[in-house]
Amino acid sequence: MAQRDIKRARAIVSDDSDSSDSTVIANAPSGPRYLYYRLFTENMGIPSEKPAFPSDPYLGRVRANSVAPPQTVHLIKRRLCQIEDISDYLSSVLFLSSSSLSPMSDTERVSILTPSGPGSTPDKSMELVVNLSHRDRGWSNNSAANRQAMSPKPQYIYYSPYTEAGEIRAAYPVNPDAEDSPSIARIDNNLVPPPHTVDSVIRCISFVEGFPYSFWHRLFVDITHESPIGNISATRLTLTNGGPGSMPERPLTFVQAAELKERRSILSPRSYGAGSGFLSVNKYDGIYIDGVVRREESTIYKSELRSYHSVYRARNAAGQEGFVNTNNVSVS
Repeated sequence: MAQRDIKRARAIVSDDSDSSDSTVIANAPSGPRYLYYRLFTENMGIPSEKPAFPSDPYLGRVRANSVAPPQTVHLIKRRLCQIEDISDYLSSVLFLSSSSLSPMSDTERVSILTPSGPGSTPDKSMELVVNLSHRDRGWSNNSAANRQAMSPKPQYIYYSPYTEAGEIRAAYPVNPDAEDSPSIARIDNNLVPPPHTVDSVIRCISFVEGFPYSFWHRLFVDITHESPIGNISATRLTLTNGGPGSMPERPLTFVQAAELKERRSILSPRSYGAGSGFLSVNKYDGIYIDGVVRREESTIYKSELRSYHSVYRARNAAGQEGFVNTNNVSVS
């Protein structure tokens, strides 16, 4: 090898910052690539065991290169649950960001090692929903501090709680001394679980108020609206200035549905298409109803322009909820 070639080779591998031919220093990473994430149960956000910053206990962080290759969703969930001391990582679901309406597939590969990829900054944090109760985390479900938890910069959603029988007092009202006006409470929008839809808000309010979540709970824009907010699994609340729920003077109206306590049996089977709102039932299935007969429009028969049926609200043994025709249900 010529002397000139030897000198060039030495310059390329040299780590001397004064060498203009060195490529090592120029390509050196400026710092570790972190994966930022937020942790939720199905009801509410919970603090991380490894917060990224002392000022924000709800934001976790882990080195991206600590996730085993090939960095699939399954392996990311497993690593995050290991960091958070959560054993049941298989039941967890991972959302790419706060704007995602559905979780990612376990087999999907995520580019968490790229500089500007998912989870690369606190503003791009991933969101992990785990199968965990607050009691599992060492919290008391009855603790007012836990139910009223707030993030460092809360965005309040104001609401007034009702049952079908009328207004009730909120568990943690904003103004406990108010007696001649509706009871108004609030939750932090930052702690509403993914996918951050109206149904997510209903889950969070149900948890804060201390009663079980139900498919039948309803949320109205305010007390004057005749119909609840529809398509709760896809609709998001936008907390703009003066928008729904953004002001205590115009709170959302949350209506808690009656419990389904009466046990009945199915007299004849009935199968409906997915998304019809009716339960597919088999003969002799046990269900629970609230005993109230309702008239509900059905779109399951394409040949009928408009069809109404007498129905019960019902829940089957699997926990699925929907309508059942009254003529398919035993009297008692």
